[in-house]
Amino acid sequence: MALDGGAISGRNDLGEALVGQLQTAKDLIASLEDADYSGGAGSIGAHARHNLNFIEALISGVSSRSIDYSYRSRDRRIETERLAAIAKIDELIKKLDSLVFHLEMPLTITSEIDPAIRHSSSLGRELEFVISHTIHHHALIKERLQLAGWKFDEAFGVAPSTLEYRDRLKR
Repeated sequence: MALDGGAISGRNDLGEALVGQLQTAKDLIASLEDADYSGGAGSIGAHARHNLNFIEALISGVSSRSIDYSYRSRDRRIETERLAAIAKIDELIKKLDSLVFHLEMPLTITSEIDPAIRHSSSLGRELEFVISHTIHHHALIKERLQLAGWKFDEAFGVAPSTLEYRDRLKR
């Protein structure tokens, strides 16, 4: 439903894309054994936790219109317990459902390199960033699991622009 100023109550295409990435992550995590999920730095759980922290930072920052991606919960349970990660994904999807997606909403982003620096951005741009970041971590997860013999859909962990490029090459 459209609101004043082009705001959309509920998800728009970017919101849908992010929820789709979260659902894909949830399905993958649910299919893993505990031993495949956790296991220290660079584990599937570490990638999942890191990525979910960025999405949580975005969602949390919308109300204050200020995002600090360095200020993350880094909850080790999400990194080591598949059910905690799945619960966090469900929580984030519910929060995304309650957001008003005004893509031009101005946001201030704290630099991850120098916290004294603030960047101007918008909700649309930050949604794009978080989706890209999610896909990047899915690619790293995919690579790790492929080494262990897992098979994946060709779209998992691949940017939409790359999929489009590959499709054009097939024509």
